[in-house]
Amino acid sequence: MKVILLILIFSLFSFSCGKKKEAAAKEYLTLQSEFNTKNEEAKWTYQIEGKRLSQNIDSFEAVSNQVSLTPSAFIALQGGHSFSGIYPYIEGFTTLDVTDAQGELLELIEKFCNEFIKYSNDVSVSKIQKEKKLTEDIERVSPDSSTLTSLMARETFYSLVLYIHDTESLFPVKSFMIGKPFITDENFEIPVRFTCNKKILYTYIYPIQQNGGWKIQQLEIERTEDYGGSE
Repeated sequence: MKVILLILIFSLFSFSCGKKKEAAAKEYLTLQSEFNTKNEEAKWTYQIEGKRLSQNIDSFEAVSNQVSLTPSAFIALQGGHSFSGIYPYIEGFTTLDVTDAQGELLELIEKFCNEFIKYSNDVSVSKIQKEKKLTEDIERVSPDSSTLTSLMARETFYSLVLYIHDTESLFPVKSFMIGKPFITDENFEIPVRFTCNKKILYTYIYPIQQNGGWKIQQLEIERTEDYGGSE
């Protein structure tokens, strides 16, 4: 009796599973048919640069085949995208990016700044010597502005004279920083930050080309600033 009962239960279970499989198969066929219909009716666009999406790019026209195309190699490409450098920014001044003032122009500005520092220190020493009334047998420092004058354009020496007169109270000058040039169709403006005895001196230098070289046309004081505030 038990055997017959087990056979009946197994038969009912098999029949139930068969019905479920049949229903699942019909549902799958219905979904597949619907997908095929949608796929046939869909308007597909052409693939954009399909070859580039699947192509293995292992060389570049501006790079030797022996160079591995790592991120570092791409940065060094001469024919690829340009990457701007990262430069320090001085609060209240500008960035120290002088890439637009290379070669003879940058040499001119650096030479002026170094000679201005030297001149300011000579003036300071000379004042100290005069105040102490040193004897004649002691060598005195005589400030010489001839090198500074040689860096100025013709008929613009007055700009140097006025600049020295207006900044002499700040002497001695200790150091300088050259900032990012401001370039227009008519002017070339280069900001310079001088660190003086107790103040910061902000200056604009305006160079021009003269006789195939660079000279300074004008010197302009933007402002002076205490180490802890502005004036």
